[in-house]
Amino acid sequence: MMKNSDTFICQATMDKLDEIIAFIGEGSRRFGFDEMMQQKIHLVSEEVAANVINYAYPGSSGTLEVRYMIEKDQAPSRFVLQFIDHGLAFNPLEASDPNIDAPVEERSIGGLGIFLVKKIMDEVTYKRENNQNILTLVKY
Repeated sequence: MMKNSDTFICQATMDKLDEIIAFIGEGSRRFGFDEMMQQKIHLVSEEVAANVINYAYPGSSGTLEVRYMIEKDQAPSRFVLQFIDHGLAFNPLEASDPNIDAPVEERSIGGLGIFLVKKIMDEVTYKRENNQNILTLVKY
């Protein structure tokens, strides 16, 4: 059984974003993704982390825990990313997808990031447990 995992915990502040992305990048390289998929994982990770940083703790501060797991003991192999915070309860999967066919000036603000996450990743799940938001992203 080959299972590797690592965890990074930091203050949910914008000045930590580069460290968060570097940590996840290390995991995606260890998994063996090609450069193109590493860039997609980077984009998805930046979107999710920035949303937690900007919206999870209004008027206060908190932490963001990022965890990755490399699961190669099953087919297909899986790269699992988890974003965990103690902020406001928010299920991003309940947001409706943006109308990407509408002219730019008619589109509502927001929603494009989680839309991209759902398009790029193979599985996206959310749960609220022990006062925590847990967003799990999986790429085969």
